[in-house]
Amino acid sequence: MRLPGKIATDPSDAPPARREGILGRGLALAAALCLVAGCAPAAQREGVTEPARARTLTAAQREAEDLESALRGHEGLTTRPPLPEADLLEVPAARTPDGGPLRIVDVAGVYTWDVFHAGAALQITPDGAWVAQASTCLSSRACWGIVRVVEGRLVFETKEADGALSGRTAPCTPVWWGDRIYLMGVRQISGLANLVNWGSVELEGVGSGIFATPRTVPGPPKRLPAGRPVLPEAWESMFLRAPIRGRVIDVIHRQLGWIDLGSKDGVFRGMRLQVGPPSDRRFIIVLSTEEDCARVVLEFWGDDRLSLPAGGAVWCAAERAD
Repeated sequence: MRLPGKIATDPSDAPPARREGILGRGLALAAALCLVAGCAPAAQREGVTEPARARTLTAAQREAEDLESALRGHEGLTTRPPLPEADLLEVPAARTPDGGPLRIVDVAGVYTWDVFHAGAALQITPDGAWVAQASTCLSSRACWGIVRVVEGRLVFETKEADGALSGRTAPCTPVWWGDRIYLMGVRQISGLANLVNWGSVELEGVGSGIFATPRTVPGPPKRLPAGRPVLPEAWESMFLRAPIRGRVIDVIHRQLGWIDLGSKDGVFRGMRLQVGPPSDRRFIIVLSTEEDCARVVLEFWGDDRLSLPAGGAVWCAAERAD
């Protein structure tokens, strides 16, 4: 039996699509979970006979059970869910690629995220059990529980160390984008919207903390899926259909001000916009919106070398526009 965070996994053993993304102990666990879930590279499966494959599957099931058992005694075990706690209706019902009802079996698998030297992994089984761990270079925590489909949403509930349900729940909406599934908890959709609107690999994972499945088709590191995500109607307006452009109309403080773009233009709280010429690479974050204007702050708040340019151009490229 191996405790989470103590699994000795070489990143080169992970599926090719995740090799570049494994950072810290959290994603070492992700690689191990991929092996448990049967996602090992094809080279590891070549020449395996059907009886041997059956024995391997049985061993994988036993390892998953051992992992869950190990969580009971993990020193970092918590009842805090892997996604933000919220009321059910704070996230919309999912829209599936085929238009059918949401099912646990369709979202079962391994999900990961990584930001600098922190990472997390979450495994969902087809029968609705899950285990998760988040790690930094200084600490780690783990949790486990059950996940149910409630009114078109996924609801994660954690378990106590003795296996009893904790009553702490976190709803989320799975979003399909190309060959990946993203788990959108409350307040997290802005991160995905920024990623889609800018279409930039530089934004992926930086401060987003969004759980996503590994790529199923090998590709360059940090490759973004093609096209647009399959979205619930309530979130459609956050994903731009065309580029937007405005200007800074008031500077309250050197790094705080107002722009002449608002909710009618598709601007939302947490939106990332560029200010000034493209060569400057200065960005602002939307703090609040009105119909025809928005309050913004420079992305690197507190750096006295930067200031919000009065009258400066504000824009978003809408790289994934129709």
